Amino acid sequence: MKNILLSTDLSQDDYNTALYAAEMARFTGARLILFHAYRTNLTFLQEGASSDTCLNERQAQAKLDRIAKALHKMYGISITRLLKPGFTQDELPVLAQKTRANVVVTGMNKPDTVTVPILEKVKVPVLCLPQNSLFEPIRKILLFREEPSFQLNNAYEWLVSFASNIKAELIHAHAVPQMAVTAPGGAVGSTEAEMSFAAIPALLPAETVGTYTLSEASQLIALQADTAQNACKLIYQLTSQAETARPVLFLK
Repeated sequence: MKNILLSTDLSQDDYNTALYAAEMARFTGARLILFHAYRTNLTFLQEGASSDTCLNERQAQAKLDRIAKALHKMYGISITRLLKPGFTQDELPVLAQKTRANVVVTGMNKPDTVTVPILEKVKVPVLCLPQNSLFEPIRKILLFREEPSFQLNNAYEWLVSFASNIKAELIHAHAVPQMAVTAPGGAVGSTEAEMSFAAIPALLPAETVGTYTLSEASQLIALQADTAQNACKLIYQLTSQAETARPVLFLK
């Protein structure tokens, strides 16, 4: 992994997301790209919002600089700062392509009107972080699929490569109407990622995966869903309970 693109609204709630992304960048040896979309008079008119509580360009740049300086001092990582006028959901997909981001990171304190378009438009995996997420070295990744079968597409190959690079175990999981069972699995092709396979009792998918993730002590949930809307609902469910909340990586 070379580039992590973090979308931040520069709020205090989102600062913890920046800390997580910075620790992840240090863990993976990647460059962290901080991005903020600020409002102009035109965008305020378009959304019918008041500009009283939002930062102008100069204020946003100053705050972005302070965050970048603090993160560099704390973690010693390479950081790039990007500031653009407009809406996050419109600018982020373009920047992800231009910066060759391997993953986009966003906090889950944003409304559906922002999160769903990001999941729809961004062409790389999106890591969604619940509030107050604390980074843990990623040793187990739970890949939850809505169906037991899966195709070896680019998203899956990316995840296998990512797990292999950070030496994490990749657990394939799907819901079935029976007791949980696990069986050993094998790596695909020449990839050396450690894998296992699990069938989970079919309750509500989010409750099931949340409980299983807690019992397995996995640090990351990877999700494949048929639509961004369904993915967003599952992500909110998976990140809503403090005791089972884990970062969720939406594969593309």
